[in-house]
Amino acid sequence: MGVVLTSLPRASSSLNKRRSKSSAPMAAVSSYAPYEGYNESPNESGYAMIEWVAGDGLPWVYAIGLLILGFLLILLEIFVIPGMNIFGVLGFGTVCIGVLFAYRRLGPEAAVIIGTLGMAGTAAMVWMLVHNRAWRRMVNEGKTDRASGFTSAPDGLAQRQGEIGTAMTDLRPSGRGRFGEEVLDIVTQGSFLDAGERIEIIEIHGNRVVVERSDDTDSPNVTESQAPAEAAEASTDPSAETSVEDPVDDSGREGV
Repeated sequence: MGVVLTSLPRASSSLNKRRSKSSAPMAAVSSYAPYEGYNESPNESGYAMIEWVAGDGLPWVYAIGLLILGFLLILLEIFVIPGMNIFGVLGFGTVCIGVLFAYRRLGPEAAVIIGTLGMAGTAAMVWMLVHNRAWRRMVNEGKTDRASGFTSAPDGLAQRQGEIGTAMTDLRPSGRGRFGEEVLDIVTQGSFLDAGERIEIIEIHGNRVVVERSDDTDSPNVTESQAPAEAAEASTDPSAETSVEDPVDDSGREGV
């Protein structure tokens, strides 16, 4: 009986040792944390990305969102309403704001990344704009050489401002005028002038010669060859008064 009683404490102690050994792996598993700050709640492990976005990742979301918004505005300017330039300027400004936001909230490294993406995207937008059909319709890509029928302003035309001439045709308001021995295509500032009136060159813009009525009738620039033409024009005027000399001598009348 005494042998049995003395063996019971030994058996109970060995049983406790076995239980402690079997529970040690479970304790190690329960104390394992996948990352620092884990709250031992298995439901929160799936929201790690959401927590990052709501925390430190939120400035990145804002910066990239501003970048994408700027690109969308530039695309709207290129393909939807070209020529307005409003959305293009807004898009470029939005991209710049995104870069500044990244610099202020995320540091210089993040600003370099966002700025590189912005420059690459802007270069791509410019390439798309140049190769867009709408842009080609707005830009004149034709040649303006002599082979295509274009001519430059006549030599010395810019120095002829103030020269006096005569209108060869009615100016309504464009027409032709003679200045010395040369005939030029001319235009008035909106007033209508009749053929034969004295005109003066007041402005010259390339091939566009602007004239107005001149009161200077004694200008040496008006040649004598213009006088017969003006006389012929005056002779065809029905309103001109003509005088016919009386063939009867006044002395004969007195004798009668």
